[in-house]
Amino acid sequence: MTTTNMRGPAWYGWEAVAEPAEIIFVGTMNEYYQDIFINSKRVGWLERRPPYCDRGHWKFGCELPYIDGHDSFPRYYMDNTRAKSEIISWLNWRLWKRQVS
Repeated sequence: MTTTNMRGPAWYGWEAVAEPAEIIFVGTMNEYYQDIFINSKRVGWLERRPPYCDRGHWKFGCELPYIDGHDSFPRYYMDNTRAKSEIISWLNWRLWKRQVS
C-alpha cells in the first residue's frame, strides 16, 4: 500500500482501495439511494433524506476502517451534486492523500 494512513489489522481485505482509482456511485435500489465503490469494493453510500429534514437532503455513510467521531459521520449535504463532489474529494484525501478539484 502506498499511503501511511492505511495501516493496521482493520485494513485487511481492503487492498482494492490501496491505490488511487475511480470512485463510482451506483444507484442500486432507486434514485434515492446510491452505493459508492472503488475497484468493486463498497466504501459507503449516499441516500436521500425526507424533505422536512433540516440537516440536509442527502446523507453520506462510510464503511472505511478507523472512522470515528473525529470524522463526523454520517455527513449531511443539501445538494446531491455537491455531496458527490465533497465525497470524492474526501475519499481521495483520506485514502491517498491526494487533492482533487
